[in-house]
Amino acid sequence: MTAGMVILNCAQLDPSIAAVDHIARLRLCMRRGGYQLCLANVSEELRRVIQLAGLEACLGVEVQGQPEQREQLRRVEEEGDLPDPSA
Repeated sequence: MTAGMVILNCAQLDPSIAAVDHIARLRLCMRRGGYQLCLANVSEELRRVIQLAGLEACLGVEVQGQPEQREQLRRVEEEGDLPDPSA
């Protein structure tokens, strides 16, 4: 059972792997002490570094990307059987 929640304001953090390492270590220490770590004001750049490290689920950060653009489906028109090329 968690004893409380600690909110970390990430607005001034550099989007670096070192910052992500510190956040992950802090979260681990907080969890061991019975606290929950919540991240606030996470920049898009820091989100990307967290995603690159593969820690978005562990740190509770949802990384939102651009939706993939799909190719427009082309219609196939059927007019009948094709003629036999050997005939």
